[in-house]
Amino acid sequence: MDVAPDGLIWGPKRAVFVRRTLVLGALTFLFFLIPSVMIARSGDLFPLSNVLMPLVLTLILAMDDFNRWRQVRSERWEITEGKLIHDGVDGRAMIPLSEIAAVKQRFGTAVVIRLYSGQRIMMRYLADPARIAQQLNRAIAPDRA
Repeated sequence: MDVAPDGLIWGPKRAVFVRRTLVLGALTFLFFLIPSVMIARSGDLFPLSNVLMPLVLTLILAMDDFNRWRQVRSERWEITEGKLIHDGVDGRAMIPLSEIAAVKQRFGTAVVIRLYSGQRIMMRYLADPARIAQQLNRAIAPDRA
């Protein structure tokens, strides 16, 4: 989290993305490896296929994560003048704090912002999502009074 003189600014962190990708990649590889080894033990499959197929499937899923990172890596979120401002690849969006219904930490490194309209917005790959959710909740609290 970075603190600017006129407000709070957050953005996705590369280290968080790398850590998340490595952990999920390892779990995914094991998830695909175990059935592959069990199937290979029951037949005469080439031993390399026991590792190759899970590796290919894991890399396909890792590429999806990488593509998502390319989309969100330049996002910036800022609270200023009673608005939550989001700068992303689609341009700038300004959300009045009075339209935010709830802010919660989700999925370990993300914060979900729920608007009164029912729309949900996700801030991904945050270094300290719990503290960011608390700061956002404190920022929207005066608008509820």
